[in-house]
Formats: sequence, structure tokens, C-alpha cells
Amino acid sequence: MREGNNLTDAELDRILADERAMQPSSSFAASVMDAVQREAAMHPPMHEPSIPFPWHIFLPGMAACLALPCLMLVLALRGSASASVQVQIQMHWVQGATVLAERYADLMANLPADLQQTGMEAVHHAAQMGAGWVLFALVLSWASVQWSVRA
Repeated sequence: MREGNNLTDAELDRILADERAMQPSSSFAASVMDAVQREAAMHPPMHEPSIPFPWHIFLPGMAACLALPCLMLVLALRGSASASVQVQIQMHWVQGATVLAERYADLMANLPADLQQTGMEAVHHAAQMGAGWVLFALVLSWASVQWSVRA
């Protein structure tokens, strides 16, 4: 039953179930193809130069991707890092962490006690969840984007 211009579900199902293929008339298809051929004849295709591959960006990155695992393998096999070098690297990390801790303590000293407690809990939870690695990944991503935009 029709309600105004709306079709009922049964009428709509009957129309959609009809499997007759609809095809344009032959004169319509011919006129469209004639128009396409006229346009193609008026505007011959232009051969634009292809975009060159950015080898100056790709090759250093690929070299780094190949060299890093090789370097890690060599270091793992040789055990080349002596104890004094390892201690020096650890000292640099400790010094950097100490400076950051001092800056954080200075910042926290100027905050009210409830915000200090919240800040300490946030830092503790961030450290437990590996926020350092996330920060490292973000900095590395930012640096790689900046480097690629530069080129």
C-alpha cells in the first residue's frame, strides 16, 4: 500500500528482486564514445617526466638499517665494551638522571602538597609503564620526520 510517494517494504522488495539487466540504448553508448574520442583527439596525452626516486633519502636509511644489526652482532660476539667504557656510559646516564631529578624537585617544591603527591604518583606510574621508551620513540619519530622534511 502506498502512502503518498513512499513505497512499502513489499513493493521495494519486488522492485529490487527484479533481475533484468538495464542497458543504455545503442545510440546513447555510441554518442558517448564519439564524444570521448573527440575530446581525446583535441587533447593529445602529454608525457610528463616521472618523479625521480629520492635515493639521497633512501640510501642512508637503508645503510643504517643494515649496519645497526651488524654492529650489534659484532659487539655481542666480541664483548668489545670494556668495563671502564660501560662505567663511563652509566655515569653519563646517572648524571643526566640526576640533573633531571633536580629540575623536577625544583618544580615540585613550588607546587601545593596535593599536587606534589599527584606528580610523584604520576612519575612513578609513568616509569612503571615504560614512559622512557615511549618518549624515546616519540623523539626518534619526530627526528626522522624532521630529517625527511628537510630533504
